Amino acid sequence: MTKLAYHVQGFTPAAIAAVTAQRNAKMIKTMDLQPWAIDALKVWKKNNPGGIVTYRHYIGEEAEGPNAQLERWREFCNRLIVYLKENAPPNLVDAVYLPFNEIAPYGGAALDRYVELMPQMADHLRSASDWHNYDLKIIGGNWSVTTPHPPEAWHGIAPAFPSLDYLCLHRYSKRSLQEEQDTLYDFEEIYRNLRARGQRPPPLILGEFGVDGALWTDASMPREERYKGWQAFMPAAEYAQQLAEADARLQALDFVHSAAVFNLDQYPPVDWGSYLYAEQPEIVTVFSRPDGAGAVRPVEVPAPAPVMQTEPGLPSWLHNDLAALWRQWRGDERNEWVPGTAREKAEFWAHAGRVGVDVSRYGEPVERPAADAAPDGGPVADSVGVIARWMARETGAAPALWQAVIDIETGGAGLTDDGYPICRFELAQWRRRNGDGAWAQADPHFEGEQTWQGDDDLVNMDGAWRPIHGDQAFRRSVIAFASTFGNPDEAFACSSWGLFQLMGWHHALAGYATAEAMAQAFAESEEVQAAGYLKWAQARGAVAALKRGDLAGFVRIHNGRGQVARVTALLERAARRHGFSF
Repeated sequence: MTKLAYHVQGFTPAAIAAVTAQRNAKMIKTMDLQPWAIDALKVWKKNNPGGIVTYRHYIGEEAEGPNAQLERWREFCNRLIVYLKENAPPNLVDAVYLPFNEIAPYGGAALDRYVELMPQMADHLRSASDWHNYDLKIIGGNWSVTTPHPPEAWHGIAPAFPSLDYLCLHRYSKRSLQEEQDTLYDFEEIYRNLRARGQRPPPLILGEFGVDGALWTDASMPREERYKGWQAFMPAAEYAQQLAEADARLQALDFVHSAAVFNLDQYPPVDWGSYLYAEQPEIVTVFSRPDGAGAVRPVEVPAPAPVMQTEPGLPSWLHNDLAALWRQWRGDERNEWVPGTAREKAEFWAHAGRVGVDVSRYGEPVERPAADAAPDGGPVADSVGVIARWMARETGAAPALWQAVIDIETGGAGLTDDGYPICRFELAQWRRRNGDGAWAQADPHFEGEQTWQGDDDLVNMDGAWRPIHGDQAFRRSVIAFASTFGNPDEAFACSSWGLFQLMGWHHALAGYATAEAMAQAFAESEEVQAAGYLKWAQARGAVAALKRGDLAGFVRIHNGRGQVARVTALLERAARRHGFSF
């Protein structure tokens, strides 16, 4: 059986296909027990006899790091029990992680307290009502990549071992699984030392495993430059080769149960994009062993292509070592930059820089060029950003007007600091569009009027009523929760997304098959958000209205017929701030 396991943060269609096709695996780790996830996990258990389903209930930042609120451990455990009881059928989930995440870097008081609490948490879980109907094992630890390494720290953890069925660590490499292996596999030394002293640690599960570019960066860097997975450093075939080699090494370690490779796929699929591998057949193949035989033969890694461009069919300015990236970018259905144009070249280099390519190595500017003049040749105020300038070039409408639209919608930011598109869920619209049957199921969890009423709507997802329009992370949780009632896409359709707060139900005119697909695409960049919005605005006549200076006409199309006078006044004031003269 392979010791490589899928880490599934969300059961997207691609993830379901990979999970239901897997064979002879020892473990799968899930953070999703929605109905469609349950169905896929049932198939997985049938196809992987002897394998275990492990479930991690993510509490949030309040249960992370050395400053976690340790006194709340019983509440966290109770939330785990309730969620399992309400969502997982008996005999599906085999083991659960104690609900602390990345708790104790390099020891100290937090580690000591957690070691003290682990047996109490385990006893509390095992004594819970209906627990024995599930016959669940307990996984403790879930420590971060900065797990205590000194042997004396691990000897202090030993008193908790008897209460655990498995011990969990997170283990990442930097840019390659072949790099700094002494750190990646330091648990070998840890286990040898513990066994030599007669301390019997339980079998080890690597709860997160793989390539993590964040290990070689620092907190002063922007998030998009720090959090990079394997896609930023190597092609899929090379990562598949390295994973096969890792599996062979883990097979030789009797104390290692399995290693969950972060991250098969995610739902909502708007984060950790360069870590995902559900749609990479070369990688997915490595996670199965046919008929219980030896490991699947690794995919051969081709020799690096020469830097000089020689392949036919590629732009003359492109180098062979970027050919795969260019084909992937060029094949994206959202990519409508005209081939052979200077704009196509500029957009490709901007994309390459976003995914971690050192574009300066090829003589290209690191930052995307920005226009410094309006379409009519007039000056542009310094306060007008690159997105507004680009939209002005594309449409002929003044850049100050586009910047004003951005200002009144999002204040100038279409993405959160952690890489999600800005969003807002509209409960009244969702109730109307999703139908009476779905609302009958959702009604106990939502409170609000049937018409737009501002910020008074409430949601109850876990026993507490909260305003729906909290911070952006909470808004995303509400949308994901709402998607479990009725048509899942309606939750995305009834939310506004990105720099221009485009409603998801406009996805078709924006160029996307579903509202969720639009939300996912909008996580890539503000440029993608602007391009999608512009398609819709051109098709609906909003661009024409803005070009002729009809602000009220633009507002009626862009924002609807309510509050036209108020929004028009806001738009006019914002445009004047950016130097526009009426």
